[in-house]
Amino acid sequence: MSLAPRRILLCVTGSTPQIVTEAFQALHESGFTPNEIHLITTAHGQREADATLLGAGWLAAVCAECGVDPATVKYGSDTLHLIRDGRRVLDDVRDERDNIVAGDTILTTVRELTRDAETAAAALLAGGRRTMTHYLGMAMSLLGRRQDRLFHVLIDPPQLEFRPDFHFVRRREPVDYVLGGGRTVHSTDVKLTLAEVPLLMLRDALSPELLDGFADYGRSVELIRRSLADDPELVFEVVERTVYCSGQPVRLSPDQYAFYLWMAERERGERRRAGGLWAQDISHGERDRFLDLLALVSADSDEQRERLRREGIRHNESQGGSSAYLRTVQSLRDGMEAKHFNNRQTSLNKALSKTLGARLSADFHVQEVERFRPRNGGSKPHSLYGLAVPAERIRIRWPEGFGA
Repeated sequence: MSLAPRRILLCVTGSTPQIVTEAFQALHESGFTPNEIHLITTAHGQREADATLLGAGWLAAVCAECGVDPATVKYGSDTLHLIRDGRRVLDDVRDERDNIVAGDTILTTVRELTRDAETAAAALLAGGRRTMTHYLGMAMSLLGRRQDRLFHVLIDPPQLEFRPDFHFVRRREPVDYVLGGGRTVHSTDVKLTLAEVPLLMLRDALSPELLDGFADYGRSVELIRRSLADDPELVFEVVERTVYCSGQPVRLSPDQYAFYLWMAERERGERRRAGGLWAQDISHGERDRFLDLLALVSADSDEQRERLRREGIRHNESQGGSSAYLRTVQSLRDGMEAKHFNNRQTSLNKALSKTLGARLSADFHVQEVERFRPRNGGSKPHSLYGLAVPAERIRIRWPEGFGA
């Protein structure tokens, strides 16, 4: 039995709104009594649902059958999610454009309902066009949580499925149904079976772009594909100060970007020592290269970059630059110590996780790639740091006149 304050029955509906009352009864008998009914539908589906659930009174009837006060079940205009193309409400889903709009509406609705920690959503795999139920199942697999469920209702005998005169199993006021061949079945002999469909629950693999509502259905699928890909790619657009992680743009601060670019350059070039970089033994030359890159990515105009190219980069106050850049030059004057490296690694990895999500960002973190023991002895192994992205899948697009 779910103890969530908001227990939601979520359906996509069209011409067969009786699936709502069937699902309500099946869920109630399983220990999950919905107190909200949310429908994703078209203008046609809304007319059918209102006429059946409200006009004909079948929602109140199923509540009475289940011993539930209808006043405790929320259903109305604020629980109807109409499929719209712009401002126009679709009357039906008929073509490819309508399908795209339906998918986006379903994803948006599931995203909104699963954002609230006090909800538990039970989504029905029935009703509407087949593509709509597919979209609902996919959206629940992407966004579903442990308290959510995906299910289907099986009716025995199956001849009662989609019949306009069958809305739920009537035990309090039983009736007879005439089936094909003159066979009659008593309503008390009808069985509803709630068939659970296991959820993949990919939510933890999603980026904030998807969870926060900035991605439509197509974009969301593409983000998931990238997060599950085993061939990550890293592209640095230095002038834009943007890095693309398997195609997804990430904006970083100048210090974070310079540090990331510094590590990526080492992976691709001769600066990469076997196994990675030892944070306790960073040379002054490597420190200077980091500061070179920081000066470059801190330049805000072509004129500033041209000056750096023409005059070279001098790590002192006479060169000018932002106050943040000069503070970094001062802090690293005696060298880049392990604490300086570790702070930048942590800051960068947090920024990547914030944009990409935990699953995708893990492939792009600056991370431990090897351990070794120094020749001078000691029992504690030391870490070497690098990138998990293969060197051949790292590309750096430098401003004109710059480069490794």
